[in-house]
Amino acid sequence: TYEEIVDWLESEEKAVCHLFTVDNLSYLHKGGRISKTQAIIGATLGIKPLLKLTNTEQELKLYSKVRGRQKSLNQLVEDIKNRTTDNKNEFIFISHADCKDDADYCAKLIKKSYNCNTYIADMTPTIGAHVGPGAVNITFFSKEN
Repeated sequence: TYEEIVDWLESEEKAVCHLFTVDNLSYLHKGGRISKTQAIIGATLGIKPLLKLTNTEQELKLYSKVRGRQKSLNQLVEDIKNRTTDNKNEFIFISHADCKDDADYCAKLIKKSYNCNTYIADMTPTIGAHVGPGAVNITFFSKEN
């Protein structure tokens, strides 16, 4: 019924996990999320932040950093293991900001590592404007509510 669907959505909304990485730190700087110094040093060293959208505050929080684009994509997929149970995810959603090849790479890793389907879509313009081209988001049900 309609009421059952609404109840299920409300009970599961806090279990949805969004993990992000960006390819260019300048958009995080322009959005006020990091300082100019952090953006310059991070870009020089090839630092790629791994970010999580918090369910309570609805803001991006840094949870890790790696060096290199490939490592950041690998780490995003690896981080799913620590945050989910196999039986809860029939599919994992991947969105990207003008980097379809990177989204396809993540989908390939997910299909190889997890028993689920993937769905790939373009990021919305609003989110894309905040994180910039090259952002990849992976959305799935987390075991933590």
